Amino acid sequence: MPNTQQAAKRGRQSEKRKLASKARKTAIKTATKAVTKAVAEKNTTDAAEAFKVMQARLDKAAKSSTIHRNKAARRKSRIQKRINKIAAS
Repeated sequence: MPNTQQAAKRGRQSEKRKLASKARKTAIKTATKAVTKAVAEKNTTDAAEAFKVMQARLDKAAKSSTIHRNKAARRKSRIQKRINKIAAS
């Protein structure tokens, strides 16, 4: 139980932020799975479209500090490499 009004408010804010962050992270995982599935099936067009969605989700999460901007860049880079690999073959 919080001892002050300020502590109670911080608790409420923290809970709200935690739920928003969890939603963003879940959306990133879902988008990443869609890209990975398309890459596994060697479907370049679906992979490219799913990558756009994933990229947007990663950028929004990085912008709001849900994940670090370098982590977002690293994930985008690694997936893009895989898409380029199947596009070349």
